Amino acid sequence: MPSVIESIQNWMQSRSMPASPSTGYSPSDALVQEIESIPLVKKLIDTNMIVIPFRPDVVDQASHTDNTDEFLKLPGGKALNITSRNENPTLWSHSLVRGPTLYGDKRIEYAIQAYDTKDKVLINIARFGQDVAGHPNVVHGGLQAAFFDDSFGTMFAVAAKGDFTGVTANLNINYRSPMYAPATVAFVLWVEKIEGRKVFLKAEARSIPTEADAEALADGDSPQEFKSIGEKWIGKGSVLFGEATALFIKVSKEQLEQKK
Repeated sequence: MPSVIESIQNWMQSRSMPASPSTGYSPSDALVQEIESIPLVKKLIDTNMIVIPFRPDVVDQASHTDNTDEFLKLPGGKALNITSRNENPTLWSHSLVRGPTLYGDKRIEYAIQAYDTKDKVLINIARFGQDVAGHPNVVHGGLQAAFFDDSFGTMFAVAAKGDFTGVTANLNINYRSPMYAPATVAFVLWVEKIEGRKVFLKAEARSIPTEADAEALADGDSPQEFKSIGEKWIGKGSVLFGEATALFIKVSKEQLEQKK
């Protein structure tokens, strides 16, 4: 008969996550096909928007100076290949949101990002599974906050164009409607204004209209017809789950090193 300690150890092993940091989780082909056949997601992928994998492969800018049109500059002398959807799970293995802690079966099951260079808007599509609930069958508000913050980080990095890096100084969220799990959600993010070292950002989390509601996707309509940037991009038939604002502070590489 196992001891109490052995029983606890066996229980902890049984609760361990199936995906290892070295290999990472990948959504099933069926799930990818289901989500990427949604009209909004097809629109993001098939147009001229910059599609960014959820766990992108980041490279050194210096090694790709001859192909600057294929790479998006990031802070710290890094760059992102915008012509490839290949992922690098190992690079993100210690990330809370994009690593094995939250990215996996019945948690964050799918995610992709697309950036519109004209309107300077970032759209993040995410599928939240059944194991990230707070109240029964409702996606936990803390997870929504973490995803907002993580997405703000991407928006900030894209807006920086490699000129600076920064950190979150303030994050504020208003929850508007329950997000029932499982849920496929669109996060819409943009920079509101920049004042010196302060970068102010806004975002909305919205439901995605079904194929029957595809006419609500807002192509060609004037901005005055919509209540917000989020509604303009996702459609009038979408449900507003939450609104968020963030303040990021620009910091230099030297300042980050001093904080270590």
